[in-house]
Amino acid sequence: MRRQWPVLASILIVVVVLGLIYLRDSRRVPADQPATQIPAFPQLTNTDMRSVRLMDPAVPQDALVIAYRSSLQAWTLPGDDGPDLDQEQVDVLVTVLARMTFVDSMAPGEAGFASYGLANGGRFVAEFTTQNGVEHRLRVGNLTPDERSYYVRIDELDRVSIIERERIDLLMFVLRQPTFLMP
Repeated sequence: MRRQWPVLASILIVVVVLGLIYLRDSRRVPADQPATQIPAFPQLTNTDMRSVRLMDPAVPQDALVIAYRSSLQAWTLPGDDGPDLDQEQVDVLVTVLARMTFVDSMAPGEAGFASYGLANGGRFVAEFTTQNGVEHRLRVGNLTPDERSYYVRIDELDRVSIIERERIDLLMFVLRQPTFLMP
């Protein structure tokens, strides 16, 4: 029995180590598995939107503003009498805003919002108002180090969120080239 004790102890140690490795690996999220998407504006839909404003804080006078006119059942430019916008394209823009999600959120830390490019207005702002008058804002800062996402401040909360680059790039593209304007 004395000679079997070291063998049994070794087997027990191997089993415990393998069990710990299994538990550790089972908790990891595989690199190819997408991160959990968290709604930036829970329970908001594109039909809740009343107006949208996209702007580069460096040139706020060039902001793009569109508004929903319930009398026309259409999106228009402010002051327009009719729907001079491609409604399907505007609906895509509004849906992207309403369904905006982030993958992570954190406190800004000691360096504050400036370290994320979110001071002085950031590099891009999307604002919208809902039918019941609630105002929302996305303030976009720098790209993340992997350049696959942006740092974003949602509704001026004291948090920095990370939103996938494609969603923000689409909004910035719409500001620079509003393809939904009809000739």
